Amino acid sequence: MKIGVIGAGRLGLTFALLCEKAGYDVIVSDKREDYVYNLNHNVCNTNEPFIQQMLFGAQRFSATTDNIEIIKTPILFSHLLQLLQQLTEIMIRVPCSKLLMISSKLQN
Repeated sequence: MKIGVIGAGRLGLTFALLCEKAGYDVIVSDKREDYVYNLNHNVCNTNEPFIQQMLFGAQRFSATTDNIEIIKTPILFSHLLQLLQQLTEIMIRVPCSKLLMISSKLQN
C-alpha cells in the first residue's frame, strides 16, 4: 500500500521513513525543490538521530513537489493543519477514496 505525506519537514520526514521501514511505499511532498532533489538522492542534512541512515537505506521512498501526486495515494497524511482547506478543494477535483489524517498542535 502507498502512503502520501504532505510536508517533509522534521515530523513528516520522520513519519514517512518509519512507514517505509515498516514496509509501505511512501511518497512525500515539499515545496523546496532542492530539498526534494536531495531526498530523492538519499541526502538530508539534519541533526535528527537516524534520519540520514534511514533515508540511505530506504527502498520504497520518493519525494516530489507535486501535491496532486500525493493526493492520488490511498492514504494521505499531513501534519500541516493550514493545508486542510486547500486539500479539501483539490480532493473534490481529483477523484480519490482515501483516509486523510491531519494532526497539528492546536493554538489558542
